[in-house]
Amino acid sequence: GDSKYDSPFTGILQEPLLSMRAGQLDRPIVFEQATYTQDSIGQEIPTWRPWLTTYARWEPTLGSERFQANGAHSIMGGKFTIRYKTGIDPTMRILFDGKIYAIKAIAELTRRQGLEIVVDIWL
Repeated sequence: GDSKYDSPFTGILQEPLLSMRAGQLDRPIVFEQATYTQDSIGQEIPTWRPWLTTYARWEPTLGSERFQANGAHSIMGGKFTIRYKTGIDPTMRILFDGKIYAIKAIAELTRRQGLEIVVDIWL
């Protein structure tokens, strides 16, 4: 309903997660998972396949810009916030805005309402 008191625990204020409002989860991202095969000399070769496509809020990390020789800059890291989903782990990677990001940390938000995923650019 409309009430902030929609909890089974009467009188306990349920703070709505700002990051879970649909309008703020406006960036499409793709989680990819690797499967491994061995090449002719026995090295493990990853093949990355889409595992989940969802929408996220993107927050670049303050101070994570790197300035390049041509004067352009790129964001090196940041944080995605998504609705809660089981099965996401740091062995996966995220495709977003034409870049690949490595997952550095995953934190559950307020009793499985969402996940915060800290990432760095995949080098």
